[in-house]
Amino acid sequence: MADAKEIDVHEKHASGSPTVGYCYNTWKISRYAFFTITCCISFCWYWFPDFIFPALSYFNFPCWINPTSSVVNPLFGMKSGMGLIPITFDCMHFINMGVYDNTRGIYKVSKIVNKASGYTLDLQKYLACSPVYMPITYALNMFGLSFATLSTLLVWVTLEHRQSMLDAARRVPQMLMESLPGRSKPQGYHETGAPDVPIWWYLVGCALALFMSIFAVEYWDAELRWYGVLLACAVALVSTLEIVSGSVFEGKVLANIWFFDIGYITTIKGLYFAHDMKLAYYCKIPQRKLFLVQCVGTLSSLGVLNWALNHISGVCTSAAVNGFRCPFSSTPFNTSLIWGAVGPRRYFSNHIGYHALLYFFIIGAILPYSCLLPESPRVHGWWSKYNFVLSSALDPSVGIAGVFIFLTIYFTGASERFSWWGTDVYQNTCDWKGCPYLSVPKGVKFGA
Repeated sequence: MADAKEIDVHEKHASGSPTVGYCYNTWKISRYAFFTITCCISFCWYWFPDFIFPALSYFNFPCWINPTSSVVNPLFGMKSGMGLIPITFDCMHFINMGVYDNTRGIYKVSKIVNKASGYTLDLQKYLACSPVYMPITYALNMFGLSFATLSTLLVWVTLEHRQSMLDAARRVPQMLMESLPGRSKPQGYHETGAPDVPIWWYLVGCALALFMSIFAVEYWDAELRWYGVLLACAVALVSTLEIVSGSVFEGKVLANIWFFDIGYITTIKGLYFAHDMKLAYYCKIPQRKLFLVQCVGTLSSLGVLNWALNHISGVCTSAAVNGFRCPFSSTPFNTSLIWGAVGPRRYFSNHIGYHALLYFFIIGAILPYSCLLPESPRVHGWWSKYNFVLSSALDPSVGIAGVFIFLTIYFTGASERFSWWGTDVYQNTCDWKGCPYLSVPKGVKFGA
């Protein structure tokens, strides 16, 4: 939707037609020049929070002043505290993504999961050990707000785009028939003169991906069968994956991880792929070349991932060098522990206390009706011209700077010879060490 708005604004500016309620904008710089300048400034700035002054990423200065206080650090800390001063000078977000037992210790998954039986839940050990507890921010962000987002999207799409979706669904059989050899219409061409991507390219790619997914789960012991792959692909179109997978494959951690990857990751990457193809259409980039480039990029990213897993010391652990702790991988693992091993039936019962999170489904279903309120006719000129350009400039500049700093500074070992107050102050606090306000006495448990 953001791309559509950006393209609409771009077309109106290009055609010279005024926008309804358009406010006069005093900035005369072109979008391309604004993009270039913003990229350069962002690239230079990222050196400070990433290497020169890392404390800017954890700008919890009250904790720097009183690093040992068990009151100040839980309130203002940004790693294990509440972050009451939520200021950071880089593009990173902070949240505790760990799961804990009833002694406030890190939950030992090996205590309840039987590795010999394919990483399945040992119910007797789980009942004797401890329920799984989450920090409040993690519970709200990964579960409560996710539930609300799901119901919000379903209701909002029904209210705003039901007719467009029905029209698109009616055209699918016709498009599939036209994609068959000998029955397709003359190949369309883009404004650049290059032919469009035929539908059968997408169908072949989909078939290959589906075949490799089924082969992978059947060849390796993934606790997921071929019908689980088909179910994941089908469920990803209409519902939330974890609830279904946790109910169908309850107690099987690996099966839930595979189910999540095949369903959710496939869907989100497909949306990114379509996003790039749509953007290329308006930027007059040859469609077939971009299709092939994205396929090559997919394979090359797989090679980079395998290299990182085999060559970076301690990768995806808390002891990883240069911050390669894989936070985005630990989150699916924790959710798979909750949804898969424990299962939604047990976890969202009244026994533990997280059943209240299910009310977010109702809250999310009510919120979209606010979209029916009249929209403001006023459109700010600066916002219309530069908003999406600014967003597009910040993302690549930070990505390029991060790769450049890693290869030139961290990977070469030069960072080991650079140290001052700004590189260590945030690590010498109770916030970084996770000091609690109240400690659980030895031998005492809390909760259910």
